[in-house]
Order: sequence, then structure tokens, then C-alpha cells
Amino acid sequence: MEISVTQQMQIFFGALAIGCVFGIIFDIFRAVRALIPPPTVIAFVQDILFTSLCACLCFTYTLLTNSGQLRAYIFVGAAIGFIIYFNTVGAIFIKAFRRMTLAIKRALSKAFREISQKIGAFFALLWKKTSGIRKKLKKFLFFFKKPFIFLRKCCRILNGRLSRGGKRRKSAKTASKPPIKSSGKIF
Repeated sequence: MEISVTQQMQIFFGALAIGCVFGIIFDIFRAVRALIPPPTVIAFVQDILFTSLCACLCFTYTLLTNSGQLRAYIFVGAAIGFIIYFNTVGAIFIKAFRRMTLAIKRALSKAFREISQKIGAFFALLWKKTSGIRKKLKKFLFFFKKPFIFLRKCCRILNGRLSRGGKRRKSAKTASKPPIKSSGKIF
């Protein structure tokens, strides 16, 4: 089956449009990656998804317009359409997207700063108003803390063993007397 030159030109210009659609899909993926930088594995999956989506669109286009016959000018047209979109509309889209995300980040930063200042002022006021209560609570809790202070002075845990006495034992190296040698008997 012969395809006329006019039909080939129509298919070629349609392939240019498909290339522009590829560029739009690429910009969507690029925008998502700019907002939320993915780990390497997820970026790999996104690349495979983009490639599969473009392959399906190209196959569907050739099936509908050219009875499924693969011609080089279809792929060349799609590539040229993608390059044209990427260097014209895509560049404008990315600049606008970067400005928009920068404006959003600035607005969120300003809002977060104002909210955090108000929360900080609230807690400072709360801290100031509760100073009397905190002093009374500190005295009250010290009453319950006394037995534990006494126990801490009486018993210390050294090297995983409970030892008695308020002072730490000196190690064998720092002691002035030589260590007592045991006879090997337990009792």
C-alpha cells in the first residue's frame, strides 16, 4: 500500500505534535522531581514510566495514522517536535515554574516565621506567668527527691555492681596500698 507525499507530510507534522506532547509529559515529570527529589530507584522507575508512556503514545499514533507501519520520518518528527518544545515552550515553562516555586517557598517561609514567632511569644508569656507555680512545684518535688538523693549517696553502681559507701573506690593502679592477693578460696 502506497502512501502519498501529502499523507506522509501530515503524518510527519502529527509526529511533531506527538513530540511536543512528549515534551509536556517530560516537563511534568521534571516538575515533580524538582518539588520532591526522589531516591535513585524511584527516579529509575519514573524514567521507565516516561519511556513506556512515550512508546505507547508513539505506537498508538502510528497504528491510527499509518496502519501500524513504522517509518523513520515518524520517529524523526517526534524527536524534532520534542527538541523544539524543549528549547522553546519547555524553557519558558521551567523558568516560570522555578519562579513560582521560589515565590511559594518565600511565602511559606514568611508564614512559618510569623507563626513560630507567635508561638514563641505565647510560650514566653506562659513561662513568665507560671514562674510562681514552677517555684512551688520545684519545692514540692524536692520533698519527693530527698529519699533518692540519700540512696544515691549511700549506694553507687560501679561497673555493673552495687557498692556501698558515699565515695568511689580507687582502682588498683591508683591505690597507695598494693591489692590483697586472694588464696583462691571462695569461703
